[in-house]
Amino acid sequence: MYVSYDTEARATYVQVADVDVDIDRTVELSEVVMVDLDATGVPVGVEFLVLPGDVSDVMLRLVADRFPALSALQDRSTWLLPAS
Repeated sequence: MYVSYDTEARATYVQVADVDVDIDRTVELSEVVMVDLDATGVPVGVEFLVLPGDVSDVMLRLVADRFPALSALQDRSTWLLPAS
């Protein structure tokens, strides 16, 4: 899993695919949560249009409800570094 963020755009991207995979389509779950899928419909990444510390439980639950394979994201300790 790879996490990147853009402070200017106030966006966080969690890449869940182990390798670079072409994004075939994006599913918009809300105005601030989008899931990128490969050609077979497997999630490859999740974009949150907020900074990492602002990703809410509601956003994570929305992702997990629609894509159960991403339910591990609800445990922030697996992908979000603590603030220093």
